[in-house]
Amino acid sequence: MKNTRRLTLLIISLLIVGSMNGQNSSIPHLEKQGSVTKLIVRDKPFLILGGELHNSSTSGAAYMRPIWERMAQKNLNTVIAPVYWELLEPEEGKFDFNMVDSMIIGARNQNLHLVILWFGTWKNGYSMYVPDWVKNNQEKYPRAKNINGESFQMLSAFGEASMNADARAFRMMMRHIKAVDAKYQTVITMQIENEMGLFSTDRDYCNVANKAFDTTVPEDLLKYLKANKMKLQPEIDSIWKANGYKTSGNWEEIFGKR
Repeated sequence: MKNTRRLTLLIISLLIVGSMNGQNSSIPHLEKQGSVTKLIVRDKPFLILGGELHNSSTSGAAYMRPIWERMAQKNLNTVIAPVYWELLEPEEGKFDFNMVDSMIIGARNQNLHLVILWFGTWKNGYSMYVPDWVKNNQEKYPRAKNINGESFQMLSAFGEASMNADARAFRMMMRHIKAVDAKYQTVITMQIENEMGLFSTDRDYCNVANKAFDTTVPEDLLKYLKANKMKLQPEIDSIWKANGYKTSGNWEEIFGKR
């Protein structure tokens, strides 16, 4: 699924939070201690004992009310739960945080923490949770295309307007979480995007994607490959090796055709 020229966006975002019960407390963060990297929450190492909800579970506050208690009864300390762009911003520029608030309060009441999955532009390679005003405006928010020029359901990763709209919604959600949860740190990590990628094609063939594919491979990526030559996944190393470990050129010159 992850046949994409971009690295998978599965990055933990640290929340900007303030004081805790009148005392200064550092934000949740990753801290290197010896050979181990630990998650630090409220200035103490935190081991996530997590349970993940189904994809659409948190779309209904009433449905979720008994679920929080049931998750706590399983001796979990953290719930992994999605937030959906289409519910957060049902109309362009108009944000509804009711579901986010219900999740935070529901988890907090059971002494649970939250890892929020942002179902924005992508969810498992598809764009199923984007708002209708994005889905219905393909000119502004272009879809990925196959080699025959046929559009897919998923948005193109090269749509600048799509990227900006997604980033704005994510930014507004983070600001709201900071405002309502800084004191408690119920939310401890965020997944910025969920499993971007494409099915049924080796890459995106929209005009912007074709232009990018014909340009030189970014220097930052080449520097990383050279610096980690002995640590690369075999699939990447094999195609790079087959083309002579070239360090300049476009994507086909360095990694071969298709």
